[in-house]
Amino acid sequence: MSENASGLTGTDDVAAIQKLGKTRDAIISELRKTIVGMDDVIDEMMIAIKCLLASIDIAVQQKQASKRDWHQQNGGDVTCQGSQHQ
Repeated sequence: MSENASGLTGTDDVAAIQKLGKTRDAIISELRKTIVGMDDVIDEMMIAIKCLLASIDIAVQQKQASKRDWHQQNGGDVTCQGSQHQ
């Protein structure tokens, strides 16, 4: 099986997607216990959560890129991510 850009094989991707689907179903099931009969509200909450997580992911990537750029400009070890190397 060939590897994708993340280093995972196609089988790993399928398993990750299946796990994501099960997790989504579990979240919706829990929300339906509190938010009864308002599936549109639950759908909108899930969209809002996805947007929030995407924003966090983008912010983390930008922070990492900024940190990497700073290390490169100042002669730091780019591979050293907070750990002490001797």
